[in-house]
Amino acid sequence: MKKKSFLLILGLIAAAALFAGGNKQTQPAGASAQTTAPAQNETIVIGGWPAGDTAFNAIIPMFNEQNPNIEVKIGNFMPSADYHNELQASIAAGTGAPDVAMLEQVYVGMYKDASGFENLLNAPYNAGSMKKDFADYKWDLATSVDGKNLVGLVWDIGPASLFYNSEVFAQVGLPTDPDAVYKYLSTWDGFLDAAKKVYIKDKRWLVCSAADLYGWNFMNRDFYDQNLNLMLDKAGAVDALNAAITMRKNGWDAQVGLWDNEAYAGIGNGSIVTVVAGC
Repeated sequence: MKKKSFLLILGLIAAAALFAGGNKQTQPAGASAQTTAPAQNETIVIGGWPAGDTAFNAIIPMFNEQNPNIEVKIGNFMPSADYHNELQASIAAGTGAPDVAMLEQVYVGMYKDASGFENLLNAPYNAGSMKKDFADYKWDLATSVDGKNLVGLVWDIGPASLFYNSEVFAQVGLPTDPDAVYKYLSTWDGFLDAAKKVYIKDKRWLVCSAADLYGWNFMNRDFYDQNLNLMLDKAGAVDALNAAITMRKNGWDAQVGLWDNEAYAGIGNGSIVTVVAGC
């Protein structure tokens, strides 16, 4: 008998979803949740990683205006990898998982066909009514293979943007106006020229890693087409790979991962000049 929770995937939509976490009953997997808000006072716990706790704290007062009998507590918010390890252990043990759990989308496939989580298609959630408000590929991400179970609401479609250090761009003679930057960096020749201009050996680089240039081709896209053909050499990918090779040969990348502490420090102190990430 597992205490059932639901996953709020990348969950900053808690104001709409926390009501679902009010069910504190222990139920067998697959059981329907209660159909009305609890008449008695209830406490629900949210888990995740920073800065989700900051966002949740900001919206809890709005949630409590509509649900004054539900106390929302911020549980263990820790680095993403540690949090997901603890969440998996809690699910396996059948105890200890938060009522509302943030889940990074890369982990969704581990849970959407498993038991132990509320099916948000059931009452009182009735999440199917919101399907039209979600991008199809994100909705499908949290839906079981048979289409009968939904474990989370995926709100983040992660449109990518390039963020750049305008002060450094100005120092080396690169454009700083967003439209001009877009035009300048829209070809690999322009991108590599910018990398050469900002580069200072062992001190400053354009990007975290040359490998990112190739990876950008697959942001929010699969490596396979609908017929399961591998698309590693799709249009544009080979050009991006050649640009990445040129950048690495010249030492124009910092050779660190975007989520590494070294990258955080480099972006903060201006030694890494651009970042491409979800906006």
